[in-house]
Amino acid sequence: MPLVDLLPDGASVYDMVYATEPTPLQRSADGRGLRFADGRGMLAGQGEAAFRLWFDAAPEPGLMHAQIAK
Repeated sequence: MPLVDLLPDGASVYDMVYATEPTPLQRSADGRGLRFADGRGMLAGQGEAAFRLWFDAAPEPGLMHAQIAK
C-alpha cells in the first residue's frame, strides 16, 4: 500500500522536489484527490532570502518564481 493511502481525507502533501513533472508522490496524492505542492515555491523563497543577504535589497516581486518557471 502506498504511504499516501495512510493519510486522512483532506490532507495536503508537500513534496520538496524541484521537478517540473509530477513525481510518483504527487501522482498518488492527486489520485486520492489530495492537494499537493512541489518544492519550487521553497526554492524561490530561498532565492529571495539569498538575494537579500548578498545585495542588501529585496528582489523584484515575482522574479524568483518567474526564473524558476523558465
